[in-house]
Amino acid sequence: MTPESTHADSFYHDGRGPALVRVHYDTITGSGIVAADFLNPDDTRDRLKHLLFVRAQAFQFTPEEEYTNEWVDWARTGNAAIIDLGRSAWYRSFTNRHSSDCRHFHIMFYDEVLDIICHAVELKAGGYLQDAL
Repeated sequence: MTPESTHADSFYHDGRGPALVRVHYDTITGSGIVAADFLNPDDTRDRLKHLLFVRAQAFQFTPEEEYTNEWVDWARTGNAAIIDLGRSAWYRSFTNRHSSDCRHFHIMFYDEVLDIICHAVELKAGGYLQDAL
């Protein structure tokens, strides 16, 4: 499968990705990821946005300095900082009982890379409001 850029007009990089401001986890279990607040490279603090992870099943953050880019050549994505890798090898390494309709998204932040298996990644204005659930 060829990686596909997504949300390139709203979540983008200038060589390094958007600044990760805050990660929001499920308030019941504390272990599931729900959303991430961010600022694009040219944003000011008052332009905070968030990524909403729909039905996340698995995720991992890797420090940018420790990451080998075996899946994505970021120079070839234009300015996109989210890549849909579909059913990658990493995706296939999990039991798909709950993730059969999910995809592997590869997300570049300024100092971290997030790999996440979820149904969809939605981009929303403002910071994520935990009480909105």
